[in-house]
Amino acid sequence: MYFDAEFCWRLQLAQLVHRLPDRGVFRGVFGFVLKRLDLPAVPIVLGMVLGGIMEVKLRAGMARVKTPLDFIDRPVAMILFLMIIGVLALHIRFVLGERRKRKETK
Repeated sequence: MYFDAEFCWRLQLAQLVHRLPDRGVFRGVFGFVLKRLDLPAVPIVLGMVLGGIMEVKLRAGMARVKTPLDFIDRPVAMILFLMIIGVLALHIRFVLGERRKRKETK
């Protein structure tokens, strides 16, 4: 599955929507706007369902470590961390290449 910046933006937006007091009406209006703009709802649903859980688990994990590097002290964690960094680097390279191509065509 391909996660881009727009997916992450929608996930953060979904977490914001989840915290609003009058959720029912706002979610309905928000869903209507998403449908009219032809945007996928899956990132929004994931953010609403998993956003709070992820936040609680991150805070609990951060309370247990002295430095952020303690998260990657095991081999599996280090491999996953390096894979994430690699995917981000490839995505940035792709985006910069696309920008260069657009500037050259103009």
